[in-house]
Amino acid sequence: MALYGTDAANGVIQIRTKQGRPGPTKWTGFTEGGTLNDETNWPTNYFAHDTSTACFPSFIAIGACPSTPDQVVVDSFNPLKQRSPFRQGVRQHYGLSASGGNEITTFYVSGDFQREKGIFQSNDLRKTSLRANLRNQVSQSMDIAISTAYVSSALALPQNDNNSFGILPSGLLGGTDSTINDGYGFLSPQVAELVQAGQRIERFTGGLNLSFRPWSFLTMRGTAGYDVTNQGDTFLNPPNVNPFDVDGQAFSYSAQVRAYTANLNTTAAFRLSPVVASNTTVGVQFSKNVFDQIRAAGRKIVTGTGGVGGVVFASVGDSVAPQVTLGGYVEEQVGVRDRLYVTGALRVDKNSAVGTNFGNIIYPKLSGSWVISEEPFFPRMGWLSSLRVRAAWGKSGRAPGTLDALRFSVPVAVAASGSDLPGVTFGGVGNAGLKPEQTREIETGFDADFAQRRLHLEATYYDKDSKDALVAVPIAGSLGESFTRLDNLGRVSNKGIELLLTAQLINRPNLSWSVTASAWGNKNRVLATDTSKTPIIFGLGGASQRHQVGYSAGGYWGKAYTFRDLNGDGLINPDTLSGEMTIDSADTFQGSSVPTRGASFSTEVNFLQHFRLYGLLDGRWGNKLDNATEQFRCQFGICHGFNLPSTSLADQAAADAAVFYGLETGFFEDGGFLKLREVSLTYTAPVPWASRIGASTLSLTLTGRNLATWTKYRGADPEISQSGQFNFSVADFLSQPPVRYFLARINVTF
Repeated sequence: MALYGTDAANGVIQIRTKQGRPGPTKWTGFTEGGTLNDETNWPTNYFAHDTSTACFPSFIAIGACPSTPDQVVVDSFNPLKQRSPFRQGVRQHYGLSASGGNEITTFYVSGDFQREKGIFQSNDLRKTSLRANLRNQVSQSMDIAISTAYVSSALALPQNDNNSFGILPSGLLGGTDSTINDGYGFLSPQVAELVQAGQRIERFTGGLNLSFRPWSFLTMRGTAGYDVTNQGDTFLNPPNVNPFDVDGQAFSYSAQVRAYTANLNTTAAFRLSPVVASNTTVGVQFSKNVFDQIRAAGRKIVTGTGGVGGVVFASVGDSVAPQVTLGGYVEEQVGVRDRLYVTGALRVDKNSAVGTNFGNIIYPKLSGSWVISEEPFFPRMGWLSSLRVRAAWGKSGRAPGTLDALRFSVPVAVAASGSDLPGVTFGGVGNAGLKPEQTREIETGFDADFAQRRLHLEATYYDKDSKDALVAVPIAGSLGESFTRLDNLGRVSNKGIELLLTAQLINRPNLSWSVTASAWGNKNRVLATDTSKTPIIFGLGGASQRHQVGYSAGGYWGKAYTFRDLNGDGLINPDTLSGEMTIDSADTFQGSSVPTRGASFSTEVNFLQHFRLYGLLDGRWGNKLDNATEQFRCQFGICHGFNLPSTSLADQAAADAAVFYGLETGFFEDGGFLKLREVSLTYTAPVPWASRIGASTLSLTLTGRNLATWTKYRGADPEISQSGQFNFSVADFLSQPPVRYFLARINVTF
């Protein structure tokens, strides 16, 4: 895209901060408080046995257990419910802002503090934010704006996810004997909470904007920005506390991320004729990002000490990774009768992270917008208020990481002949031909208003084609390097539609009702990998997902199986020789890992002059989710499908396929859902009530969030992903679902 260039492939989020308005200083404050709770239906741990030995249904089916199903005893215990590690969390949030000024100078300043004690004892957040914006009109032809922001936060994190120190993993993979470690499999919650993990962030952002209009037709704009983040991550597993790591371990990572930006553009506006107007913009942009990190870690902590200062066996390292982008662009917009607008642009980028064999990259753009309903030839229809058609074509890109194209070494200490000697090892293998990932997109659509603009409809169709995709490719071990390197492999297509409908259904003095509905659909396909169409295999366990030509990117793959109860005993014999279970010889596509369609619906009702009711429903469908938590529980022999003789044949087969053949196929479950995201009720007090405390407005809002989920998915939550959808890797594996909030907030303006 002309304005944003490299790294705009997935769109751009614009953040516009508040500005003051001329007039007396206006003070606005709020206070918010509430609770948060875990509402998850956590699964129970089971163990099927006879008087002395394990007696799982599959053991009975293959004749390895002398008991019959009615003789089996099934013990059960749910440590996450019966020895709950959860507490009721508490949230507090306070804020105050002031804005005002005169015709020459305006200002806006704000500050807020929030404290949230999470649902685990070891989870806590403290965050302070400050902001100040100042705008001054130096003269009739020049104005200047300064913006600053500062954020300080301290976060204490619980142990969870793919982590043997985690509270949830220990409960989900625990046993049925509550007398042993309270039924937890690894660490009890009390011990796990002694393992400390934290993150400290200090961030400052500053910006300077200058606008100069030397002539009525010419505007020059300059922007300079600086953003610095200091982040400190710490971890401490104290000695003599954790039976799985008696010696203890610690690490401390300190990182500073600095971003410098500078933009300069000039726009010339001319009216070429009474009906044609032209705006020509020429600009240049510079950005530099520097990542600077120092790492210290070690094991075997001396008793009585804490942190990395007390470790016996230490390791340290550091890295500095700068990246620079320089781009120039030109954009021309032509308007005809203020109804038809055509825009063309061209941008050239140079990025320091690409390979040395690659030069500049060019991003063109062409778009048009036409309010066709205002043309004289367009028929006048009472039900149609306005119609605008639009279309756009353009290219954008995504740059590789700072060091991905470079071949470099890092210093290490090498133990030899009883002493430590200096040495080097590979830090990265590099790729001199590495290019940015490029995306071409075509978008068409229309905006229409109906019924005196009480009904508004937007419809968009897009066709997005990405090539030179940046993919991490393993390097053969025979080359003496155990790294992956980024290559420009693959081509991916995304086609879809987006719909938005807003309607003002009732608009009366004492009652108004509006609704907003949106829907979308996406078809995602891998068009190419390499010249041999080699699939790119990855995912939890190393092979549960892949990019395969002709299928959706990151789709789930695995060996399918069939099952049937031939002898009518209600059990599945997992031995393929029995004929009751068969396993395919090759992996096949099992479903998309990302939703292919979605919809949302929100409504707002204002009634009795002072009340406002708001609700939001949100749904996504068309995907599957790997319930790796339950699959892993079956491999531990504690899931219901592997222990309950009365369970369905499908659940038995899924458990048997996991235990005896290591398959996840039976746990690729329907991940579609519909969620009630939020319901809120706001009461705005009458003006005389607010004036009693010297205020101009006063309101109270009660809010509930994450209130209900309707889904066929049987895991903890259909939105969980243990890796946050990093590189399409999606799986539910021992992770904490979203919590439920109930909040009350008071807003007051003076």
